Amino acid sequence: MTARPETGWFDNSLRALIVSNVVTIIIAVIENWTLSVVLFIYWMQSAIIGVFHIRRMLDLGEFTTSGLTMNGRPVEATPKSKKQIASFFALHYGFFHFVYLVFVLTAINSDGGLPSFGWLGLIGGGSVFAVNHFFSYIQNRELDREGQPNLGTMLFLPYARIVPMHLIIVLGAAFGGSRVALVVFLGLKTLADALMHVVEHRALRKNLEPRT
Repeated sequence: MTARPETGWFDNSLRALIVSNVVTIIIAVIENWTLSVVLFIYWMQSAIIGVFHIRRMLDLGEFTTSGLTMNGRPVEATPKSKKQIASFFALHYGFFHFVYLVFVLTAINSDGGLPSFGWLGLIGGGSVFAVNHFFSYIQNRELDREGQPNLGTMLFLPYARIVPMHLIIVLGAAFGGSRVALVVFLGLKTLADALMHVVEHRALRKNLEPRT
């Protein structure tokens, strides 16, 4: 029998998320990143979250659509509606991140571009988050199969997950780009990231109806 993934508030996926953020902070300090470069690495994390979330929605077997409407009509829990909701999320989330990417790249260019070996650091940091969210996706997929997740809840939770952590970083940019400010605001971002990870998982578990 397959062992049930941890579901406590401090599970393996949360531990891995914290480690990923700490590794990013270390790379940022070593590479002397500006906050605009840090924004790019967290843009990558947000994009990765979106990719795995789309995959997770498409992987759903049994699910509910209670409270979810489209064009003023209730959405039925069918494979077709699941694909439509996943496509809508991909389009909306993708457009948001395209606009955000233009803003981030403009900010990096205004700050003088990437530091030496900057791309290596970005690829390394992005890879750390990719591995973390891949294993989180695997864990969540197994938990989803134990019941019937609410598709409407899944649609909106990624935004609640990413907005607070990015607001903290943008706020940090307003306080200057010193190394101390960088570490402080990255620490606050890590805290927000971990907190919203817990909130997201609890919200989905709360709306996980038993299989029929």
